[in-house]
Amino acid sequence: MARDLRATLAPVGRAWQRVRQENPGLELYASDGSHPSPAGSYLLASTLVSTLFPDADREAPSAIWGHPVRGDGVVDDRRKVLLVSMGGDEARRLRALARSVVNEVRQQGGSLNARPPDRSEAGPFAAPPLPADRLVGHWTGELT
Repeated sequence: MARDLRATLAPVGRAWQRVRQENPGLELYASDGSHPSPAGSYLLASTLVSTLFPDADREAPSAIWGHPVRGDGVVDDRRKVLLVSMGGDEARRLRALARSVVNEVRQQGGSLNARPPDRSEAGPFAAPPLPADRLVGHWTGELT
């Protein structure tokens, strides 16, 4: 489907599969069995970063802070809470694993190598890719 849509596919499922094979004791799911645990969320984010910014050599933080979301879905932008905190070694292992999976898929000619979209067809969404250092900072807004 990624090739048909000329989209990029981040191999998050393959990264999760690899973690479950190599480190079955690391819990990727939250206690509800449906949502990701902090380690699962970190692995997903690391796979996305490796996919979207293949040349980024910057080390991602192992602790991520953000605004909490209330039960009614409203973001409380007056305070920040710790969203994910990974041990430095575990965070490095997950980032390395994600990078390894993304590189393997690229080398095998997988869906990461889908033909890039024709920017002339992108309409109002046409824009050059952002470098990773432009995405660092304080993000606020309403989730819709």
